[in-house]
Amino acid sequence: MKDINLFSHYIGNKKFYKKEFLYIGITAATIFILLTTVTLTNIYKIKSLKNEIKMLESYLESENTKEKLAEIESKNNRFKIMKQYYNTLVDINEELKKQDIINTDFLEKIASTLPDDVYLNVMNISLDNLQIQGIANSRVSIAKLQHNLRELGLFSKVVVININEEKSQNRYIFSLKCILKGSEG
Repeated sequence: MKDINLFSHYIGNKKFYKKEFLYIGITAATIFILLTTVTLTNIYKIKSLKNEIKMLESYLESENTKEKLAEIESKNNRFKIMKQYYNTLVDINEELKKQDIINTDFLEKIASTLPDDVYLNVMNISLDNLQIQGIANSRVSIAKLQHNLRELGLFSKVVVININEEKSQNRYIFSLKCILKGSEG
């Protein structure tokens, strides 16, 4: 007959419990090591960031940095003021362009009316009129100039003020007055 061991069931379970306890212990140790490593790494990063913050604060609080900041703010304020002045000047320039009658285009139009044998000595331009003094080889050339200036459409009146003949040089000295449109003159 065989012996029956009633406690064999408990003896086999002890080995099973030992293996299970070993696996649980290894897993717990691994988790503990991982958590400790992560915690220590985070503590190191926090200390590094705190040190960096202290360095940056000390840099920002230094006199040199404050002077540079004040200089930058001063330049920024000057830039804003200059920008306002610039915008004001642009507006003024636009207004002047609207009012500016006498420009390169105006002078080119007048130059295009000159006959070949007419030479200008003096040209006075004001806000309401244009006065021309010049020399021509004939009275017809002066009349052509007067006619051409009327045809431009810039003047309400074009009047020959006087014509003097220089017999010694066979030429005429003349004066013209042109009143701009829109002026009383």
